[in-house]
Amino acid sequence: MINGSPRVGNTDYVMESVSRGLEAGNETVKLRDLDIRHCNGCLACEKDGKCPIDDGMQGLYEKMENADILVIGTPNYFDNVPGLLKDFIDRTNTFHNSTKLSGKKVVFIVVGGGSSGGDTGRVADQTLTYFANANKLEIAGKFIFTGTDKQPLCDTPEAGDKIREIVEKVNSI
Repeated sequence: MINGSPRVGNTDYVMESVSRGLEAGNETVKLRDLDIRHCNGCLACEKDGKCPIDDGMQGLYEKMENADILVIGTPNYFDNVPGLLKDFIDRTNTFHNSTKLSGKKVVFIVVGGGSSGGDTGRVADQTLTYFANANKLEIAGKFIFTGTDKQPLCDTPEAGDKIREIVEKVNSI
């Protein structure tokens, strides 16, 4: 599980709740606890499949390759993923010309946004879908929590229902 939130809040609540409900063992990596630098666009990874930037991303590549399923949680910042998760996504370019992640299942969880619904999370969805397609991942589920501007998710019964739905989905894979 990959938590793309730069702070403690609703995304942590959802990811921790999902993690507790899973039948199989799992590990949650909080990107904020790692030093992940920006992709510098050198394209060295296009040549040999390795990123030359020596930082916290190096340990994530192997974890992603060894994972049975990826669950990626992110807050919704201005209808998109936060910069921290975008840096992570950019740095997965190392997998672009390989089959190392091909066919792995991924579940996306987008947390946040106003109560208006509608297109909330639309751009985040596009970013995550492109990430999956570029890395040949199979999207097994997409979940979005909205209305978090009114109260924390831990105080809403609807959040518990959606968390159970996510847990059931991941356990069924």
